[in-house]
Amino acid sequence: MITGPKIEIFKLKNLPLNEQFCFSSEKMARGEGQGGEENMPGEIEVKMEYSIHKCPNLLKQELLMVFPGIKNKMEKVLIIPTFQQTRSSMMVFDRESDIEKDEKLGNFYSWGKIFVESINKFGYWADIVCPASGIPVYNKDSTNTIYSEVNSCQRLLKYQTINIGQCNMVSHPKWSTSVYPATAFTTAPIDIVERVLEYMKKRV
Repeated sequence: MITGPKIEIFKLKNLPLNEQFCFSSEKMARGEGQGGEENMPGEIEVKMEYSIHKCPNLLKQELLMVFPGIKNKMEKVLIIPTFQQTRSSMMVFDRESDIEKDEKLGNFYSWGKIFVESINKFGYWADIVCPASGIPVYNKDSTNTIYSEVNSCQRLLKYQTINIGQCNMVSHPKWSTSVYPATAFTTAPIDIVERVLEYMKKRV
């Protein structure tokens, strides 16, 4: 681990639904993202825990399957797991929980869009993985290999997991299963990453 975990509040532009890249099954079932609901853009504040890590050897092969285009840059890759505390446990599957998951998904996409675009302006690669599908959002060379948030949290942060049927969930040391994990990746050096994150906390 290079930095963190730390909790920060980021000032973000809320993305309209037609600019969000993926939707949960509940949102798709409601017809949202297909003109079924308006989500007006505006400024939002999102509270997140994050940490920054060099890619460990145990994750390198998995990342090469998810992001084959970074094969020659693997030694520079930084992994940034993020966590948003939720009102409901992620072990609960009902309409209220699904709506909250959609909210946290939208928050992460708003955060991820600014992060990736800001890193790109410095000339470095960055991407995020959609937490609803496990598939990269911006990468065009994907093999459709699913990135496991749970495995990543175990290996990078030693967080515990809970098995629910055939599904594993992250158990956060403070928030237990009331947490929404999602991850960003970049080849930018740590000083650039920290500069971008600082900008995202102060932007208006």
